[in-house]
Amino acid sequence: MYTSIRELSHQVDRSVQTLRRLERSGRIPRASREPLTRRRVWTQQDAAVIRAILGVRRPAEPPLNSILEEAEAFLQSAEGHAVLRRVQAIIAGAGAGAGAGAGA
Repeated sequence: MYTSIRELSHQVDRSVQTLRRLERSGRIPRASREPLTRRRVWTQQDAAVIRAILGVRRPAEPPLNSILEEAEAFLQSAEGHAVLRRVQAIIAGAGAGAGAGAGA
């Protein structure tokens, strides 16, 4: 599996431009290129080395994990509980309305 420059940028909290500059200067391993698109891609091992060079201590997480963690934290908050109750009330109301309309 390979890591694109955008994915790596997200993982190390650096801009794509910064990664290109670091690559050109030789401070991070050079990316290989996809044959058809010529996009920069790094192996998972190279991506781990780059994270270590740049001092990123946490392992890379797919963006989806971060989104799910933020959503879970929000739902645990008081504001999140209020939103969840409103959504449940809307769903319950829609279900009751659909049931009443079906018998008519």
